[in-house]
Amino acid sequence: MATHDYVIDNQTSASARADINSVLQAIVTNNSGATAPTQTYGNMFWYDTANNFLKMRNEADSQWIIIGYIDQATGQFDVRTDVIQAVTAGGTVVKNSSGSTILDLKPTSQATAEAGTNNTEIMTPLRVKQSIEANATGGGWVYIASFEPVTDVQSINQFIGNGYRSVRVSFGAQTTMGGGQFSVKAGQTTGTMRSVMNASGDGTDSFFGSVLISNFNNHVSGIPKVSTGLIGMGDGDFIDRSDSIDYTEVDRSQSSYASYNEAWEYVGIAVNTGYIEGSDADRRAWVYVEGLV
Repeated sequence: MATHDYVIDNQTSASARADINSVLQAIVTNNSGATAPTQTYGNMFWYDTANNFLKMRNEADSQWIIIGYIDQATGQFDVRTDVIQAVTAGGTVVKNSSGSTILDLKPTSQATAEAGTNNTEIMTPLRVKQSIEANATGGGWVYIASFEPVTDVQSINQFIGNGYRSVRVSFGAQTTMGGGQFSVKAGQTTGTMRSVMNASGDGTDSFFGSVLISNFNNHVSGIPKVSTGLIGMGDGDFIDRSDSIDYTEVDRSQSSYASYNEAWEYVGIAVNTGYIEGSDADRRAWVYVEGLV
């Protein structure tokens, strides 16, 4: 570490030799030292050992410009500057040790932003806004599937996938229930269908309603799948029968919190008909499924 005024005075040969060696030491060490050189010149370098900054004197010789930071522990050079300007209009490219581009320091075009496939160019707030506007699907509830009306059915399961935060199942069923049951189910496979709402009663000819299943695509342990539902009886339900049973009451229950950590992909219904007045009743059902994206 050395500094020098870069002036060789008139002196004896031995002193001149020492003076020249001091100049060369100052040059080879970039005028390194904890304090700035006393004598400065425009465009000269100084390595500030107190802060590990490589600095350069401005051309007017009025202040120091920080060129970069030298990490002496890791042997790395950090750029410390307020402005980075590309040499050409093409922008600045950051590459890894293999020469592959990992970051392209230029704003992406609108077309590239909307395509959403580039992984190196910079997104500005304007481009983010344009990309969202171009790619937004509207969100909210979207139609997934429906079960066509089926006669004499006991159970139907429909694959709908697991890419939805919540699933809403609207349903209707026609059945004469003498101790029978109507269920809305969901599950990971058709072999693991879980009941999320049940309805049972005597003498009711038709049901309608809906069930909302939250956390439908729940892979996280400890977060329950929540279901809420509404159910009603249609006009024309049999209220008066020849026997003494009160057919006006429909009992229903729902699994409000089901701690299943499966990725549910199916919804379904099950209609189990009881026995009334000597004959089994027809069973008809339909289901309309929506997903929240």
